Amino acid sequence: DLVSHSKIFLRWIAVRYQDPEFRRTMSDPVADWKRNMADADLQRKTTKSKLDWELQRQGINMSMLASRSPADQATLRGMKAASDAAQKRYEKLLAEAPKDYTTVWERLHKESERMLYRASLQDGLRKSAERIRNTPDTWDSDNKASADAIEAAMLPEPQMELVSAWKEGIEGKHPLPPDVMALFDLLVHDTLLTSWQDHVLAPSLYFRTRDTDEFGVSDLDKEAKQRQKDDRVAARIDQAAKQSKEWARGYKGGATPSVH
Repeated sequence: DLVSHSKIFLRWIAVRYQDPEFRRTMSDPVADWKRNMADADLQRKTTKSKLDWELQRQGINMSMLASRSPADQATLRGMKAASDAAQKRYEKLLAEAPKDYTTVWERLHKESERMLYRASLQDGLRKSAERIRNTPDTWDSDNKASADAIEAAMLPEPQMELVSAWKEGIEGKHPLPPDVMALFDLLVHDTLLTSWQDHVLAPSLYFRTRDTDEFGVSDLDKEAKQRQKDDRVAARIDQAAKQSKEWARGYKGGATPSVH
């Protein structure tokens, strides 16, 4: 039962999510790239500035090297080679820049906000669906289809369980025993930002459920399609929320709202 395990995990990470020291100790998969990029940028600027300064001091450009002494030529060629090498290193690192990268904390923050928002709509959507089902059909309406569409935008019960577990952790309710917290610290701390999480926690991250899980296997195309599906569902939520408000206004006014 992955959901029961995920609930415990979410209660753990909700606590660690709020711990600045724990967040600080998390490794960043692009930290080395960032450090190397900063160093490469400094080196390319420094070597070029030194070359430009020396050329200006001697009142020449590189096409006029033949007019200088052998020693000066060797010095300037060495400085030019160093400048070119620094520039190539910078360009190589720039080409290797991580694409669409966000940290685990940024991803977790965005998903938790989205899921908490969806959870806050749950009761309103349910009541709206019930009202629609209990409203007599008109010649141009299909109340069952409208109610089904609203219910499709609701979170499934297993996901609501995960959201509740997250809220408990964030609010400090029902804390996990210290030995369980320590176990997760040991098992997960150094793997939060690896592909391992995509198999244990699901590709849309922490609040998604799945029937089965296979360690070490990733279907990128399938996961990309699932992310697109999740985005479409999220977009429907806003539409459903707006529709439910329209129904509520019409219902309170004693009128039968139109079905779009």
